[in-house]
Amino acid sequence: MAGEKRNADASADSTAPKKKSKPIDNFPKFHDGDVTIIIGDLELKLHSKLLIAKCNYFAERAEYKRFTIRPYDPNEHDENTDCPPLTVAPDSVYQIFLGMASKIDDGYIKRSRAANEAFFRLLYNRPLSSLTPAEFRDVAILTSDYDCVQRVKDALIIAFFKANLGSTPFVDNPWAILYAADQLKDEALYHEAMVHIIGRGGLRSKNNEFVQPWSAVEIIKQTNELEEKVRDCWAAAMGCCKDDDVASVVAAAAMRSYIGSYVPRAMADPLQQDVYDVLRSLHNMEDAEKLSDADLLTELDHLDDGLIAGGLALDRLKGSSLIDEDTYNSLDVRVSTGLGRRANSEKVLGELERLLASIKTALNPLFVGDRNVGYFTCVQIKSPNPW
Repeated sequence: MAGEKRNADASADSTAPKKKSKPIDNFPKFHDGDVTIIIGDLELKLHSKLLIAKCNYFAERAEYKRFTIRPYDPNEHDENTDCPPLTVAPDSVYQIFLGMASKIDDGYIKRSRAANEAFFRLLYNRPLSSLTPAEFRDVAILTSDYDCVQRVKDALIIAFFKANLGSTPFVDNPWAILYAADQLKDEALYHEAMVHIIGRGGLRSKNNEFVQPWSAVEIIKQTNELEEKVRDCWAAAMGCCKDDDVASVVAAAAMRSYIGSYVPRAMADPLQQDVYDVLRSLHNMEDAEKLSDADLLTELDHLDDGLIAGGLALDRLKGSSLIDEDTYNSLDVRVSTGLGRRANSEKVLGELERLLASIKTALNPLFVGDRNVGYFTCVQIKSPNPW
């Protein structure tokens, strides 16, 4: 009977309707919030005490209980000024503007919604599941618009790096990070973003519309200096090639064969990735034998063996009746000269090792602090911050 009861209970459990798990609410939804934030079809219930305590923007508008947020329209609002003056009654809707939008449409409403939701999550110490460089820029703009940079800055930067663990945000979009750093007045972010923008050719990118004028001046200057630095290091590296003897000539030819095809392009555009790749491969190369031509080295060894054999044969003829003294002396001078300038694979490889070491030293300035991201990141930003 007990077994039948257990079976019956198990059967009842299996047929009973399962409770549906509740979906995670979009943040933030509070029953006790006394401030309404409306972004498109999203309505956020927030707390005036928290907003007023953390944001000067809301502190100055403490009497408002309802806000509508819409994207920024450059035809209506100058991003270098504060939001428009209050012209509505306290119980009416007040509009907040999000910068960097070129027109008001659904795309920018979604962008404004995402940025504001991320911003308010920060205020409430809620986690952010995603924060791309572009989203980071938008949230940074809001921290400036809401006048709470000092209160939110550290949490925002920490959230940004947590959300991008394992990725390369400075490689993916340094322009957005530069703009965010400018809004947050963060020197470390600003300098790192500048390094990546300059290494990629400065303002050549289509993304340069996100660069502020004061940053653009420094980028142009530093980009020109980096190009000149690459050219100088390249010239110094090529100057390491010698032609003192056969071994050095062969080694120099092997080196030029390895990188020679990039020389004209390097002079025209030293910041292209091909130039970075070939110089970095040389700078990190451990075995100079990779530069050599095995067939050529074999031929050199054959010639060297022939010279040695000729010298040995001539020694056997010395003093014999098969050759007169004048002829012997003439041949001996020639063979001795050849043996003195002989070049075999061992000598060539030794010269290649010397040449590679000298070139790596010449290229060192280009790889100080190298991030291995496909372009030069050796720039040292020393100019004062624009703010």
